[in-house]
Amino acid sequence: MERGVKMVNTTPRYEDRSFSTNLLEAALTAYAGRSWRLTDEELNGLIDELGIRPESMVL
Repeated sequence: MERGVKMVNTTPRYEDRSFSTNLLEAALTAYAGRSWRLTDEELNGLIDELGIRPESMVL
């Protein structure tokens, strides 16, 4: 019997590597042209605008 664990990664993959959450937040902050922390609402809006989606993988 084969068993696997399904993992959900909340950050996107770029060139087969996963972004860390803080790197993604920094990139979104720079994209927004800000030098201060974005609110959760602002971050979620940018995530939706840019079509960033989590991925799932079987380990």
